Amino acid sequence: MLKSLTIRNFRLHKKITIDLDPHITTIVGKSYAGKSTIIRALKWLCLNKPAGLSVLRWGSKQARVSLTVDEHKITRIRSKSKNLYKLDGHKYEAFGNDVPNDVTKILNVTEINFQGQHHLP
Repeated sequence: MLKSLTIRNFRLHKKITIDLDPHITTIVGKSYAGKSTIIRALKWLCLNKPAGLSVLRWGSKQARVSLTVDEHKITRIRSKSKNLYKLDGHKYEAFGNDVPNDVTKILNVTEINFQGQHHLP
Protein backbone atom coordinates (compact mmCIF):
# COMPACT_ATOMS: atom_id res chain seq x y z
CA MET A 1 0.00 0.00 0.00
CA LEU A 2 1.24 3.48 -0.88
CA LYS A 3 1.44 5.59 2.28
CA SER A 4 3.14 8.91 1.51
CA LEU A 5 4.87 10.81 -1.26
CA THR A 6 7.46 13.54 -0.69
CA ILE A 7 8.69 15.71 -3.55
CA ARG A 8 11.66 18.08 -3.32
CA ASN A 9 12.90 20.39 -6.07
CA PHE A 10 10.99 18.53 -8.77
CA ARG A 11 9.97 20.95 -11.53
CA LEU A 12 7.85 23.64 -9.86
CA HIS A 13 7.56 21.96 -6.45
CA LYS A 14 10.12 23.07 -3.87
CA LYS A 15 8.80 20.71 -1.20
CA ILE A 16 5.50 18.92 -0.81
CA THR A 17 4.44 15.88 1.19
CA ILE A 18 1.22 14.03 0.48
CA ASP A 19 -0.23 11.44 2.84
CA LEU A 20 -1.94 8.89 0.61
CA ASP A 21 -5.27 7.40 1.60
CA PRO A 22 -5.50 3.60 1.49
CA HIS A 23 -8.54 3.89 -0.81
CA ILE A 24 -8.51 7.09 -2.90
CA THR A 25 -6.39 10.22 -2.89
CA THR A 26 -7.71 13.14 -4.94
CA ILE A 27 -5.48 16.02 -6.00
CA VAL A 28 -7.32 19.25 -6.79
CA GLY A 29 -6.19 22.80 -7.48
CA LYS A 30 -6.12 25.68 -9.91
CA SER A 31 -4.62 25.37 -13.38
CA TYR A 32 -0.82 25.38 -13.42
CA ALA A 33 -0.66 24.68 -9.67
CA GLY A 34 1.38 21.47 -10.14
CA LYS A 35 -1.21 18.68 -9.99
CA SER A 36 0.16 16.93 -13.08
CA THR A 37 3.69 17.47 -11.79
CA ILE A 38 2.84 15.36 -8.74
CA ILE A 39 1.83 12.50 -11.06
CA ARG A 40 5.00 13.04 -13.12
CA ALA A 41 7.11 12.83 -9.96
CA LEU A 42 5.45 9.55 -9.01
CA LYS A 43 5.95 8.23 -12.55
CA TRP A 44 9.61 9.35 -12.45
CA LEU A 45 10.17 7.36 -9.28
CA CYS A 46 8.24 4.29 -10.47
CA LEU A 47 9.37 4.10 -14.10
CA ASN A 48 12.51 6.28 -14.29
CA LYS A 49 10.85 8.49 -16.89
CA PRO A 50 11.72 11.11 -17.99
CA ALA A 51 15.47 10.64 -18.10
CA GLY A 52 17.96 13.43 -17.73
CA LEU A 53 17.98 16.63 -15.73
CA SER A 54 14.63 18.02 -16.94
CA VAL A 55 13.10 17.14 -13.55
CA LEU A 56 15.22 19.68 -11.66
CA ARG A 57 13.41 22.71 -10.27
CA TRP A 58 14.80 25.95 -11.70
CA GLY A 59 17.86 26.98 -9.66
CA SER A 60 18.04 23.70 -7.71
CA LYS A 61 20.97 21.35 -7.65
CA GLN A 62 19.10 18.13 -6.86
CA ALA A 63 15.62 16.63 -7.28
CA ARG A 64 14.38 14.03 -4.83
CA VAL A 65 11.14 12.03 -4.72
CA SER A 66 10.41 9.58 -1.89
CA LEU A 67 7.57 7.09 -1.65
CA THR A 68 6.66 4.99 1.36
CA VAL A 69 5.24 1.63 0.30
CA ASP A 70 4.14 -0.66 3.13
CA GLU A 71 7.27 -0.81 5.33
CA HIS A 72 9.67 0.27 2.55
CA LYS A 73 11.00 3.73 1.66
CA ILE A 74 12.00 4.25 -1.96
CA THR A 75 13.83 7.45 -2.94
CA ARG A 76 14.82 8.65 -6.42
CA ILE A 77 17.59 11.28 -6.54
CA ARG A 78 18.91 13.17 -9.56
CA SER A 79 21.52 15.92 -9.90
CA LYS A 80 24.38 16.63 -12.29
CA SER A 81 26.62 14.28 -10.33
CA LYS A 82 24.07 11.85 -8.82
CA ASN A 83 21.62 9.48 -10.46
CA LEU A 84 20.42 6.91 -7.98
CA TYR A 85 17.68 5.08 -6.19
CA LYS A 86 17.62 4.26 -2.50
CA LEU A 87 15.59 1.42 -1.08
CA ASP A 88 15.49 1.27 2.70
CA GLY A 89 18.87 3.04 2.78
CA HIS A 90 20.56 0.77 0.21
CA LYS A 91 21.88 2.69 -2.84
CA TYR A 92 21.38 1.59 -6.45
CA GLU A 93 23.55 3.22 -9.09
CA ALA A 94 24.44 2.43 -12.73
CA PHE A 95 20.95 1.11 -13.55
CA GLY A 96 20.73 2.74 -16.99
CA ASN A 97 17.19 3.52 -18.14
CA ASP A 98 15.62 0.79 -16.03
CA VAL A 99 14.39 0.81 -12.45
CA PRO A 100 16.43 -1.48 -10.16
CA ASN A 101 14.82 -4.93 -9.88
CA ASP A 102 14.37 -4.74 -6.08
CA VAL A 103 12.46 -1.45 -6.47
CA THR A 104 10.37 -2.84 -9.36
CA LYS A 105 9.31 -5.84 -7.28
CA ILE A 106 8.06 -3.65 -4.44
CA LEU A 107 6.25 -1.15 -6.67
CA ASN A 108 4.73 -3.71 -9.06
CA VAL A 109 3.64 -1.03 -11.57
CA THR A 110 4.10 -0.47 -15.29
CA GLU A 111 3.23 2.25 -17.79
CA ILE A 112 -0.37 0.98 -17.88
CA ASN A 113 -0.85 2.06 -14.24
CA PHE A 114 -0.47 5.73 -15.22
CA GLN A 115 -3.27 7.49 -17.02
CA GLY A 116 -2.84 10.98 -18.42
CA GLN A 117 -5.51 13.64 -18.36
CA HIS A 118 -6.23 13.18 -22.07
CA HIS A 119 -6.40 9.38 -22.02
CA LEU A 120 -9.71 7.58 -22.16
CA PRO A 121 -10.64 5.78 -18.92
